[in-house]
Amino acid sequence: MDYRKKITSFRYSGTTFFADQNGLDEACESNRGRILNSAALRRLQQKTQVFPLETNAAVRSRLTHSLEVMQTGRYIARSILKALRPNAKELGLENLENAFVSTVEMACLLHDVGNPPFGHFGEEAIGQWMQTHASTLLEKANPQVAGKWPQVILDDLTIYEGNAQAIRIVKTLQRLNLTLSQVASILKYTRGAWQTAPEPLTDPLYQLRKKPGYFLSEKPYIDAMHQHLGQGDGHRFPLVYIMEAADDISYCIADIDDAINKDLISVADLVGYLRQQLGLSQNVPHARKAHFLTTIEDKINSKDFNFGVHFRTPLVNALVKGACQCYLDNHQAIYTGVFSRSLVEGGGDFDQILAALKQIARQYVFTRKEVETLELKGMAAIGGLLDCHRGLMAMAHDDFQKIMTGTYIKGYGLEARLVRRLPDKFKQAYLRHIQQIDHSLTPSEQNLWAWYYRIRLVLDHISGMTDIFALEEYQTINAIN
Repeated sequence: MDYRKKITSFRYSGTTFFADQNGLDEACESNRGRILNSAALRRLQQKTQVFPLETNAAVRSRLTHSLEVMQTGRYIARSILKALRPNAKELGLENLENAFVSTVEMACLLHDVGNPPFGHFGEEAIGQWMQTHASTLLEKANPQVAGKWPQVILDDLTIYEGNAQAIRIVKTLQRLNLTLSQVASILKYTRGAWQTAPEPLTDPLYQLRKKPGYFLSEKPYIDAMHQHLGQGDGHRFPLVYIMEAADDISYCIADIDDAINKDLISVADLVGYLRQQLGLSQNVPHARKAHFLTTIEDKINSKDFNFGVHFRTPLVNALVKGACQCYLDNHQAIYTGVFSRSLVEGGGDFDQILAALKQIARQYVFTRKEVETLELKGMAAIGGLLDCHRGLMAMAHDDFQKIMTGTYIKGYGLEARLVRRLPDKFKQAYLRHIQQIDHSLTPSEQNLWAWYYRIRLVLDHISGMTDIFALEEYQTINAIN
């Protein structure tokens, strides 16, 4: 194992690899500046974590959640490095600690940047709409096309995944030109969206490939990244495991914390639910998880009880310790990228508490009326916006190219107005894609690829919206007061 081969200052221009002339630490600082100043990150402050956005600043948005994940990731990374310090030289970790920690932190900050409005429900809404309409739209826009590419493209378009969109944002839309190591650290899933989903019982890398991690549009970049970093097919970058563990630890505790802040459940209710989920009673004195819950019960009625101090902090400390130990115990498999589970799925006492918290959130938090109302609004808004853009997605290639340049075409008044509402950065990304289409393909195949990038353009626009803007845009286009 040599981490100097994994964490490098190299970036990729699209044709060549080049190293930062100021060194690795400066390259990581540059990554940090580009990420913190990106519009995609700022939009997270107006995207829902669980509860509808409100004036109560104690309730988390996607941005505040990502900041918490960043801190937990830093904690895990520093704990791992401390344990590895005696072997730092032979592992190539000498003078690499700052880069190691910074890369983890920025990966954690970016981990949700591809989420559409309304979170996972928004992902589902886009995916369902595309599964229903993509084939018909392709046939209308490309009546002459045949061969293998239509099915490959449809397979890529009919699954929307926020993790894959994150790669597209940092590489193609925002053009952050991050180091390859930084981008590799957010590639949580290693399967392309057009590739067949693995079988859970037969594929040893199932957990790494169960969802798409990138789209066809970013395949050349991902291939180059894997080549440079020496990653095998379907293998993860080692720092991804730390980012994933930090998210696993943070989000389920945060969801419960928000529910308590909103008086949806009490701490006493939470402890009771946990005992029920874990099958514990007061007569289990020796289990660490039982002792943890008993300690909380002893403090609940005291005036100095604090959820963060008495519940979240000791639980996070125990989970970080477990994640760190799992990393060390499986170091070779993690370095190679073939370890096929989360660092917090080891089956220990506190891992079981984390799993129980997830189940409690599903049962008592996510089913709340206000949460489901927001999800229903989100599905209506996203479906409605996609319906409005359907004509734009079904146009013939030549007609679409004309309205992209501002040429008037009778009968396409709505489509022309919708094109003018698309962000310039996204339109520029579309035009760059068009210029890079392989000219050795037949004209119909070239038009098919242009159509694929057109659909990506529309999805980039809608998925990049904040929750509030998506609702407002839907109301504006449909003239709803």
